[in-house]
Amino acid sequence: MNPKNATVSCIAAFLIVVLSASPCFAQYYAVFPGGAAFRFNFMAPNEVDAGREFEVIAFAEHVSSTPRGTPLIRITATPSPIIIPIPPSSGEVPMYCDPNWCLFPWMVGMDQESKKMKFMVDPTAAPGSVFILKVDVSDNGVGWQNEPDIRVRVKCPAGQQWDPNANTCGVPPCPAGQHYDPASNTCVTNVVTCTLPCTRLDPGTNTCVSTCTPGQQCDAASNQCIITCSPGMQRDPLTNTCVSVCAADAQWNPDTRSCQTWLDRYMAWVISGVVVAIVVIGILAVFLLTRKKPAPTAGYKPYYPTAPAAPTLKPGAPQAVKPAAHRPMVIARREEEKK
Repeated sequence: MNPKNATVSCIAAFLIVVLSASPCFAQYYAVFPGGAAFRFNFMAPNEVDAGREFEVIAFAEHVSSTPRGTPLIRITATPSPIIIPIPPSSGEVPMYCDPNWCLFPWMVGMDQESKKMKFMVDPTAAPGSVFILKVDVSDNGVGWQNEPDIRVRVKCPAGQQWDPNANTCGVPPCPAGQHYDPASNTCVTNVVTCTLPCTRLDPGTNTCVSTCTPGQQCDAASNQCIITCSPGMQRDPLTNTCVSVCAADAQWNPDTRSCQTWLDRYMAWVISGVVVAIVVIGILAVFLLTRKKPAPTAGYKPYYPTAPAAPTLKPGAPQAVKPAAHRPMVIARREEEKK
């Protein structure tokens, strides 16, 4: 592969990625008085933001079997207040060239060459306005030919796009359930949030649908579907089923699941009170009976303990009385007398 061809292909691929909008292409074929013929291709963005720089890339290809030549390209931007050519710096040459004087020297055979030119959009340019890049080509300044112009539009503000029918910037119309996304520049599906009671999001249609089935209705207070009862029936809130409608003097009792009149409820209260009283009396009676002493059995005699009897003494034999035992003896006096 020709190195110049590879260079041109790489540059074209890079520019397609870098340009801020979808690039537009323009291709020209020109034959000059000296006999040299060239194919010219120009690539530029369709839209550019106000105040931004952009590039135009030009390709020149020599038509084989024609004399050698030196293509010269000149691009004039109009109106000038909107578009401003930017001369290249010394470091950017030769890849970049002056838009008013861009030379492709000495091309012959199947030679190909590419150049870049820089422009800037005025920051005050009106959104939606169009500027024109007028292209002229020659063979080294001889035989100038005007080629079709390149049209570039100043981008619309974020969230808007150019409406060719109204000839102005605006929000594009989107189908029902969608809105315009400026980031992707397309209509995207709305994010739906179902807030009404008993509703959910149907992903297939992206709409809110009822969660109640036939024969049910929505109870907004509980956000639940409840059964719909036919005439003569009423809904039991505990079981969510239909029951018979009570008479005018009766009321539905969810505990007994039956209609009860005032007398039925009164008698039920009385019976309940009696039952409670009997139970209380029974419990009290059992308590009292368990605390009473048992009665003595037949033939039972109480036992009373008595004091023990005093022992009896047997009379003993008479004791002999010693002689003179009955006489008192005064020993102490006799002793005093002896003194």
